[in-house]
Amino acid sequence: NARFICRNAREFVAEQPLDAAVCLCEGAMCLLGSADDPIEADMRLLRNVYASLKPGAPFLMTVLNAARHIRMYSDQEVAEGRFDYLNLVETSRMTVQTPDGPTDIVLRERSYTPTELHRMLVQAGFSVEHIYGGTAGAWNRQTPSLDEFELMAIVRKPA
Repeated sequence: NARFICRNAREFVAEQPLDAAVCLCEGAMCLLGSADDPIEADMRLLRNVYASLKPGAPFLMTVLNAARHIRMYSDQEVAEGRFDYLNLVETSRMTVQTPDGPTDIVLRERSYTPTELHRMLVQAGFSVEHIYGGTAGAWNRQTPSLDEFELMAIVRKPA
């Protein structure tokens, strides 16, 4: 039996400890509001997941791969604000359908290097078992490559 909880992960801590947690495809990690600090927003999420898990419980997550973004953007695009190289934040615009019709929104997404992701997970209290590379639909236990879309971390709250 699985119980799915749909809440703002940066504000949510489970009342009853959870057996496991999953955060895939930038479902919470990496997404930034216009005023969010690019590191503290995701650290808050990691601390909440940690607080929500039973001792020994696993946490599977994916984040955007910073190496791909660094290789993808030109100096001109950095100057135009499409990619903030200092904070590893990509900014793009997209049109979404709302009840009032199409609306343009700004999308900010943070990407991570494997070393940075590992450090944040340990800082939040987790034991890091593996960090793999991959792209949705093509996951396996492979060393991250520079051009892969995402990194996948398998971690655990210590018993």
